[in-house]
Amino acid sequence: INIGGHRKVSMIELKKALELLGLSDVVTYINSGNVIFSENHLSPEVLARNIEKVIEQSFHFEVPVLIRNVESISRICEEIPVDWGSDPKKIPQVIFLWNEIDAEGILDAITVNTEIEGLHYFPGALVWDMERETYNKSAVYRFISSAKITKQVTVRTLRTVKKLYQMMNEQKWKGYGER
Repeated sequence: INIGGHRKVSMIELKKALELLGLSDVVTYINSGNVIFSENHLSPEVLARNIEKVIEQSFHFEVPVLIRNVESISRICEEIPVDWGSDPKKIPQVIFLWNEIDAEGILDAITVNTEIEGLHYFPGALVWDMERETYNKSAVYRFISSAKITKQVTVRTLRTVKKLYQMMNEQKWKGYGER
């Protein structure tokens, strides 16, 4: 949502649509479809399908939805290398994986250039750290940009993921989160 000027949605309208779906404690973060909410009754898969339907009905386009709960976000934030995010020349990102490609073996499909990037697998995500200047030259960039993979991942900066985690903890949400 709202990436590159495509699929524009007001976060206020998105919040209203999700509340009409029955989600509670709905909060959006930045203008790219990041949403935190409470919901404990449905499986993540059913919930994602319901949100996809309400987005299509409300905004007249399809958007794949990926659900991650606070535990999975916590695992990522707590296990990433401590120094990632401290070097202004680098830009760490979290590549959230759809279930179809979520396996540690995904690392075998990527030949990482260790001089310019680092990559770690966590269930549900890859955490990637790369030099800003060589972003387009990295193996991970080529991998996530490939036509086969691009629809099975969604990428957020590590800063965004940490902020979402902070927001989840501040509100003590027990439900799911994140598009």
